[in-house]
Amino acid sequence: MISSFFAASYNFCMRRSLGALHSTKSFLMIELWVASFCSIMIHPLRTGILYWNEPILYFGGAVGLVFGAMLYFLGRAMEYGPSGLTIAGLNASNVLPSIVMFLFFGPSLGFGYTRFHLAGSLLVLIGILWASSHVGKKEHKIAWALYASMAFFLHVLFLVAMQWRALMIQLPDYSTAFRVLPQQLAANPWFTPSMYMSAAILHTVIFIRSGKRSLSPFDWKIGIMGGGLNALYAFFLVVSAEKASLFEHTMLFPLFSVITIFLCNLWGKWFYQEKVHWKACHLSFLGIVIGTVDWASLSEFLQMYLM
Repeated sequence: MISSFFAASYNFCMRRSLGALHSTKSFLMIELWVASFCSIMIHPLRTGILYWNEPILYFGGAVGLVFGAMLYFLGRAMEYGPSGLTIAGLNASNVLPSIVMFLFFGPSLGFGYTRFHLAGSLLVLIGILWASSHVGKKEHKIAWALYASMAFFLHVLFLVAMQWRALMIQLPDYSTAFRVLPQQLAANPWFTPSMYMSAAILHTVIFIRSGKRSLSPFDWKIGIMGGGLNALYAFFLVVSAEKASLFEHTMLFPLFSVITIFLCNLWGKWFYQEKVHWKACHLSFLGIVIGTVDWASLSEFLQMYLM
C-alpha cells in the first residue's frame, strides 16, 4: 500500500510537470538525478558496501538506458492521452515478464506458462483496447498508441532484466549461457545507483538537445519531489518483496499494480477531469491479478494453512 501511494504520487508529479510546462523533459532529468543520489544513500550507504565493480556498473547502466527510454515514451504518451489510462497500460505489462522468462529459462528454474497467464494477458489486452477507444481525436489516438506501446514493451524489457539479475543472485551455482555475472558481482548494491545515473545522463542529453529554457523554481521543486518519491516507492517495494511470506509474495506485485492504477485514475479524474473507463479498468485489474498471481504457490499455502 505504501509503495503504491508513493508510485501514484510520483506519477502525479509527472502529470503536474506536463500540465504546467507542456513537457516532462525537465522533470525527468531532475528527478532521475535526485533518485540517483537517494539510491546511493538507500543502498550502498545503508548496507555499508561502498565498493563497486565495473561489470555491475555496465549492467546497471544498460538497464538504466532501457528504464530512461521507457520514461521518455511514457511522458510523450501522457501528452496525447489520459494519464490514468497510460499508466494503467504501463502497469499491465507486468503480466508478460513471466512469459518471457519461461521462453528463455523454461520450467526448470520455476518459470511456467499456464492458462492463467494466457487468460490474464487477453483480459489486459481487451481492457486496454476498450479503454483506448475513448482517447479522443484520431491523430492523438495514433500518437498515444505509438508512444504507449513503446513504453509498454520497454517496461517489459526492464522487468525481465530485473528478474534476470535476481536469478543470477538467487541461483549462484546454476550454469547457463544467459549468466553474465557471478552471484557476488550481481548482488552489488551499486546496481541501482548506476541504473538511475545512466537514465539521468540520457535525460540530461535529451533536455539539452531539446533546446529548452533555463530551469525554473517550479522545475526544481517538482523534480526534487518526484525524485524522492521515485526512490521511496522503489525502496518500499523491494523491502516488501524481501519480507513477504509465501502467500504475501504471490499477491504483492498484482496488488501494487492494481492499487497504483486505481489511485492514478482517481487523481486523473479529480484534478484533470479525465474520463475514466472504469469497466475497462476493472477488466484490466482482473487480467493483472489472474496473470501475475502465483496460483501454484497460493494453492500450496492454502493447503498448508487449512490442514
